[in-house]
Parts: sequence; C-alpha cells; structure tokens
Amino acid sequence: MLIALIGLLSILGTVIEQNAEPEKNVRLFKKIFGEALAPTAYQISESLGFMDMYSSWWFLMLLALLALNLIVCSIDRLPGIRRIVSRPMTPLKEEGFGHHGINKEFTYKGSINDVRIKVVTALKQLGFRPYEFAFERGIQYYARKWQNVRYAVYVIHLSIIVILLGAVIGIQFGFRGFMKIDEGQTTDKVFSRKGGENHLGFSLRCDDFTVQFYGDTDTPKTYLSWLTIIENGQEILKTSIEVNRPMSYKGYTFYQSSYGALGEENG
Repeated sequence: MLIALIGLLSILGTVIEQNAEPEKNVRLFKKIFGEALAPTAYQISESLGFMDMYSSWWFLMLLALLALNLIVCSIDRLPGIRRIVSRPMTPLKEEGFGHHGINKEFTYKGSINDVRIKVVTALKQLGFRPYEFAFERGIQYYARKWQNVRYAVYVIHLSIIVILLGAVIGIQFGFRGFMKIDEGQTTDKVFSRKGGENHLGFSLRCDDFTVQFYGDTDTPKTYLSWLTIIENGQEILKTSIEVNRPMSYKGYTFYQSSYGALGEENG
C-alpha cells in the first residue's frame, strides 16, 4: 500500500513540474481545471507542498514509514525463515506417499545398491543434497537445494532501504537549479527556482548548440550543447550533452532541459 501510494505521488510529481516558475504549472492547471479554477488549484497544491513535493515533510514521512515497515517485517519474519532453512529433513510416512499431488511410480530392475548409486548420482548432478532414510520396505530419499534463497528477500529489502536513504540524503543535502548559458558564454553560477544562487567552484562554457526538427514542424527532434569545463584557468573537459544524456563532474550532474534564442528567458 505504501509503495503504491509513493509511486502514485511520484507520477504526480512528474506531471507537476517541481520548483518551476508558477506560470508553468498554472498553465498546466488551466488545461486540467479550466481558466477559472486554475489559480485556486495552484494555490491549494502549493500550500500542500506539491510544487516541491520531494522535499515536503509528508513525502519524507512516507519514505520513513516504508523503510520502517520493511525493517519491522524483516525482523518479524527472520525467526520463521531461519527455522525453515535449518530444519532437518525427516522421512515421510509410507502411507503418505500417495497423497502428494505430484508423484510417479516406476519399476527398475537391479540390486538395491545399484539403485542407491544411480539415485544419489542423479540428484547430485541436479544440484540437490540428498538424504537417505531406511525403512521396512526399502530406502527413502529426500533432497533439497537453494534453501538459503529464502534470505534473498532481505537483500531486496536492504536495497530498497539504501535507495530510500540515498533519496533522503539527496533531498536534504543536494540542490537543484538551472543555468542559462548562451553560445560563447562562461559561468559558474547555478540559480535555484526559489531565487538562491550557488557557485560551482569551476566554470561551464557553451561552445556550440544545434537543434534538429521533425520535418517542417517546430517540434524538436533533438538538441545538443557542446560544453567545456574550466577550472583554475584550465580546460578540463570538453563534451556534449542532450536530453536524457547528461554530463557529470565532481558530483554535479548537468541535464539539458530546454533551449531558446539568444536573449530569451527559457534558454
């Protein structure tokens, strides 16, 4: 239930642009709620934290509850799983053979020792660890493998908790911002949507930009920026970025989100 709720909210967080200028989401709400209700819908959404959802107290609380739920469930189930994994195998009562849903009966001619060797060899070749039990009418074999695979759920739970912890650390100690760089321009400043300013400790220069469109339309097919990282007066790295192919340097990841003509605000 918690995972479904977090997933649903995350989808909502991709529809509502996070930390965006109010006009962008107001335009979105106009399409959904109409011209009259859009401003009110935006104000309510902003007051509930949907404009910066991933940093809101209630979203972080949901992540914490999910992590706590995984930890409690894992601890609660551990004794039972340990009993199942470590439980010694015991022979099945003779009258119980015919009551299993999967069973097969066949005849093999040979000595009891030949049969024993063939059965044990076949089980070992399949990766099983066979157990032999003698009873009045013959010999009974039990075999099992991969019993420790029951612990795999703890690997999955731990992975989810690590992902959640990484998300919280990123939210609390990381930041998101934007840079508007014209061709030939160099800057080291990143601006947040809330008006804050951060200095990278190195500079970024936009050497060139190109965009391709679908046919004769104004719909962009792809657009690329060629960038140079400059640190201490030296050109450290030259590379290109495009949508869904970012550049990373010293813990910062740069995504290309939009473009515009020189002097436009949406570049």
